[in-house]
Amino acid sequence: MDYEDMQHLFFSCSFSNEVWRKVKDVAGISGQSNSLQDIVQQMIIMGNGNNINSVVRRLMLAACVYNLWKERNGRIFRDCRRNCEEVINGITGTVKNRLMGITVRDSKDVRAVESKWEVTLKRAKPGK
Repeated sequence: MDYEDMQHLFFSCSFSNEVWRKVKDVAGISGQSNSLQDIVQQMIIMGNGNNINSVVRRLMLAACVYNLWKERNGRIFRDCRRNCEEVINGITGTVKNRLMGITVRDSKDVRAVESKWEVTLKRAKPGK
């Protein structure tokens, strides 16, 4: 077995690299680097507040790491393999479910996320 560190497992091996390239596009994360340090730095530059786009980026990163970890464990312990698209579907499904559980203020960006993800987010009551 090859040496596994966090960088390799989640961003550098050919499988995770392919998943991450596609996930970055869906999440709207720019930058060509696939080093964890560069990805986090890029996300900081893009803004890390509570706006909906920042929330989606953070959810995508977390879901990507979680689903790649699940894939690794499935391959090692259960001899079960999913292809890249199946892992990406797991990631987007996780994000979609999380988005449906948050409460947001109505905005143009929120409506754009709802359209892109085909979900309806809960709205905060006016004045809150």
